[in-house]
Parts: sequence; structure tokens; C-alpha cells
Amino acid sequence: MSTNKIGDFTTISDDFKATTNKTSLNKHEHELFDETHYKETIEPVVRVKHLTLPNKGDRWKVFLNDELVVVVEGIRLNKKEKAFLRGLAGVSWLIAETKAGRATSFSAVKVALKTHMKSLAPKKA
Repeated sequence: MSTNKIGDFTTISDDFKATTNKTSLNKHEHELFDETHYKETIEPVVRVKHLTLPNKGDRWKVFLNDELVVVVEGIRLNKKEKAFLRGLAGVSWLIAETKAGRATSFSAVKVALKTHMKSLAPKKA
């Protein structure tokens, strides 16, 4: 460590500052993050991708950890079902069905969607 005295001020060389900061950062990085605690809590990631096709067609692709689980074709759905799936509630419903393991094929999704739409319909008195 070299010091130069100029008037009333003492200067410290830049080499000393760099090594001091480097060692202190490494010490703090290790203390802030420890991977061993986070390996056990890996959750599955579910994504829904909506594609708008030509001629007013729709398609939803559902992915689980970057694997394609099911493709929902809009051609095989009615207008109310397509309108529901275009909204936030429909996407949330698709994610919940996939996490529960019920969205294994298009026919399973179609049957579950019909029963869900019936439960949403207002009851007539």
C-alpha cells in the first residue's frame, strides 16, 4: 500500500481499493444466495400461447415445462367457448386444468370446458 501525502489529504492507490472491494463482494455474494435451499422447491411452469389464424381462427397451445401438452383448436369450439378462452378467466382455467392433470387431450379439455360453461350460465327461475 502506497500513500502520498498532499497537503492535508492522504491518497490511497487504486490497487488497494480494487482488491478491497473484490474480496468484500465475493464474501457477500456467497452469503446472500445458497442454491441448496432452492433445489427442493421447483414448481412446474405452465404457459398458454394463443394464436390467431387467418379466417378468424384461433388456436391455444398449452405448455408444461417447455413441453407441448395439448393443442386446443378453435374450429372445434362454439362461439361462447372461444370467447371465454380469449379472456383472462379462460387462460386461468386452462392453466388450472393443466396443473391438475386433467388437460391431457383435446377431448378431455372440450368435455371439461362444456361442464365449466354450464356452471357459469345463469340459472333460469
